[in-house]
Amino acid sequence: MSKKFISFVDEGLLNMTYTSRLQSYLEGNVVDVNPFDLFDVETPLAINSGYSKKDILNDFGLYTDMVHLKKSLYGIDYMYIGMDQKGIGSILGSETKMTEKGDSLTSVYALDDYKDFSKMENIDIKSSETVVNFIEKAKKTKEAMRGITIFGAVTGPLTTASGVRPVEKLLRDTRKNKEEIKKLLEMCTDYTIEFVKIFTEEVGGCFFKIADPVSSLNVISRKQYDEFTQPYMEKLSDSVYEITGIKPMVHICGKTDKVWENFRDSSFSRFSVDNIEDIGELKNSLGDNMIIEGNIAPMDILLNSNPETVRNEVKTLLQKASDSPKGYILNAGCTVCDNTPIENIESYIRAVCEFGKDASIGNLPKGLTNI
Repeated sequence: MSKKFISFVDEGLLNMTYTSRLQSYLEGNVVDVNPFDLFDVETPLAINSGYSKKDILNDFGLYTDMVHLKKSLYGIDYMYIGMDQKGIGSILGSETKMTEKGDSLTSVYALDDYKDFSKMENIDIKSSETVVNFIEKAKKTKEAMRGITIFGAVTGPLTTASGVRPVEKLLRDTRKNKEEIKKLLEMCTDYTIEFVKIFTEEVGGCFFKIADPVSSLNVISRKQYDEFTQPYMEKLSDSVYEITGIKPMVHICGKTDKVWENFRDSSFSRFSVDNIEDIGELKNSLGDNMIIEGNIAPMDILLNSNPETVRNEVKTLLQKASDSPKGYILNAGCTVCDNTPIENIESYIRAVCEFGKDASIGNLPKGLTNI
């Protein structure tokens, strides 16, 4: 059953959009509230409107309706268009299937055996059916979504490789097939860079997010990260910056604290951290180098708690991180869960309006100092 939503824009509690707020904030101005976001809130908005996850995945018109809805309710005026590991995987020969719940899973991997590696080399990805269809859809979307800023999205090399070869085999490769996996990672990096070039030429230059969940320290060790993620991620981020002229952001799920130092002199402008980490510690580690983002728990707090708990957590996060020298964006620690109650989403936004009021970069908002 559809629920009635509160528009914080219509109530006058939010006077700026996400993009205008962030730009003004980074220029050193006082803005209405501390910059905030909610990763992939379109799906819970659709479910709270009476639709299913499968509906929003199968009906692009419904998805764009939810993008416009999040703008009208919360002023969040952007959408991501991108190619994840399944997209690159399909170019190279992997196949996916849709589950009954609407989740997309890889059913056939292009590289089950390294003897097939040569089949994936020197592919003209621009002429591949996957990229041709993607670019056509992206152009139509950009044209149709006037008033919505388009951001790009790709996955990090190790995560991209997981769309070509199963994760369990990749992890074994880091011990037993080091040269082969490095060739695969180099190839995945190069194809992703080529995709960013095509996207920029055909759709336009824009800000990019790089998501790399397989590089989580819950999955690999610090030593494996330095050998199998760092050089390829660095090449990718440097290339995205060179191609677009805009430094990308990175989001890695799970534990990351032991590799934060790797990002201090990188070409990333923003580090988005999982809720498993302490945002105050991230501020102390990377706050002088880049924008930090996060990290309310999408499951424990947004999905499974109550509005008062959400409100208190927003306050705590702002107290810990809103004075970060290079800027702070309040966000979920990962994708907002599909069935998140609208009451908790609205409590999150209302708490931002209360405690994040009158924010400026490097300072606690007046909403906190007036408590």
